[in-house]
This record gives sequence, C-alpha cells and structure tokens, in this order.
Amino acid sequence: MSLHQPTKREVTVARERVKLTLQQAAKLVHLSGHARWSEYESGKRNIEISRWELFLLKTGQHPDACTVNGMVVIPLHRPLPG
Repeated sequence: MSLHQPTKREVTVARERVKLTLQQAAKLVHLSGHARWSEYESGKRNIEISRWELFLLKTGQHPDACTVNGMVVIPLHRPLPG
C-alpha cells in the first residue's frame, strides 16, 4: 500500500492519537521547531510523504508495518490477490 497525501485533519489526529505536542511531533521527524508542524495541521503546507511515513513509523501508525521479534518491518511487496 502506498501512502496518500494526508489531510490536515489526518495529520492532527495522528499526532493526537499518540499524545504528542506540536513541538514533540516536529522533533520526532527532525524539524527544528513546531511552526512547520503547525503549518501541516492548519493546511498551509502539505507534509512531505517521506516525513509523513517517518512519523507514522516512529509512532507505530504505519498501515503496512508489523512487528517481528521487536523490529518494525514493512514488506517491500505484496503478493497479488487470488
């Protein structure tokens, strides 16, 4: 599954789900301050897909990730259905 560009609401909900402040979310994905993260949540700026994926991975919210022996794993490909 490839990630889609999240809406501002999806960004906010994902941050709130793991009880992070704007500053903590920004720091988690290597932003120097919370202003940029605030722009993501206000809709002034779209979060880069790579940064979004990093946030989802670090907070355990990535839709394709699973844990194997304590390590987060994302399959590179999936078999075709049927």
